[in-house]
Amino acid sequence: MTLQRAVTVTDLAALARQRIPSFAYDYLDSGAGDDAGVQRNARAFEQVLLKPRYLRGLNAKKVNTATELFGQTYAWPFGIAPTGMNQLIWPSADYDLGLLAEQTAIPVVNSTLATLSVDKLAALAPSQTWFQLYSRDDRALNRELLRKAWEAGVKVLVVTADLPSAPNRNRDARNGFGVSTFRMTPRTVAAALRRPLWLWHWLRQGRLSFENLSHLVGTGSGNPVLAALAQQTKQDLSWSDLDDLRQDWPGHLVVKGILDANDARECVERGADGIWVSNHGGRQLESAPAALDCLVAVADEVGQRTKVLFDSGVRSGEDVVKALALGADFVFSGRSFLYGCGAAGARGAQKVRDLYTRDIARTLAQIGCPSVAELDRSWVIEPQGNKFTAAT
Repeated sequence: MTLQRAVTVTDLAALARQRIPSFAYDYLDSGAGDDAGVQRNARAFEQVLLKPRYLRGLNAKKVNTATELFGQTYAWPFGIAPTGMNQLIWPSADYDLGLLAEQTAIPVVNSTLATLSVDKLAALAPSQTWFQLYSRDDRALNRELLRKAWEAGVKVLVVTADLPSAPNRNRDARNGFGVSTFRMTPRTVAAALRRPLWLWHWLRQGRLSFENLSHLVGTGSGNPVLAALAQQTKQDLSWSDLDDLRQDWPGHLVVKGILDANDARECVERGADGIWVSNHGGRQLESAPAALDCLVAVADEVGQRTKVLFDSGVRSGEDVVKALALGADFVFSGRSFLYGCGAAGARGAQKVRDLYTRDIARTLAQIGCPSVAELDRSWVIEPQGNKFTAAT
């Protein structure tokens, strides 16, 4: 298969698998445990059916996909979720995604563990860059990261809440690979040698690094750097820590990794401007529910008071429409765009964006909905058992 013949994100994932080393692909593709959470996310989308209404005088060219979020209007209701160690998937991935965000006016969220620093990404995509924080144990270090992001022009901070411990990603463990254990061994070298194009770009553009944290942990991907990185990451995040971050950040604050409506309400009461419903793409807790199954309860609890964002399992524009209909104001995907980067670099990332935009417009026309602003649960067929009724 070629990039031109790829018609789904699944096609691009297959191309990526052929182009990048097996350990890199497994890191991208896998979830916690033996991937049951990833599979659960996919099944949740499959079980949601949309309700078409015809004779509405619509076609794909007439629908309105514009969405307002945190004072900015986006042409499409989706963006690029924060992902770390992207250079491992494709050496220029962070740069490619930043350029795509700027050229196509979609938001891109720079991860604390990105291989391109927030100031560099913001220089590349000044109006589209957000920053995601994996909180540090030392509040002063958090303040330094937030100051750097704010001075770069970032106005939206995403605080990830679902990191109380390191996950058990079994595919990575079988490869002897992880964020805190990455090193070139004879096994990983052999895997890299089987992907010469990837290896050439890797050697040409430099090794894995964590530019947002290089002034704190050093440079490179050796064990001392990774040990310092793991040691500084705050895993016992609490409500008081969220209060501190709210006090230290002058812009919009979003809490990511929320699955419980009561947690969502507490976040809003403590000053969050957005709730990001997510199970980390199934990468943290294998037994976590599908994020889509939690969206309605969260949206019903806080949707009138704050913005509700969503990720986890999104693989198409049709999935975006489903999430919006169930209560999300905006939808993100991380893996999709990295599959594209792995498949064909910048051209692959652009392909993902094009697949999503065409699919969103087509889906809205097919169901007879004139704009994303009008999507609600009336466009979803209520299954037996009232799955989409919020719990009381």
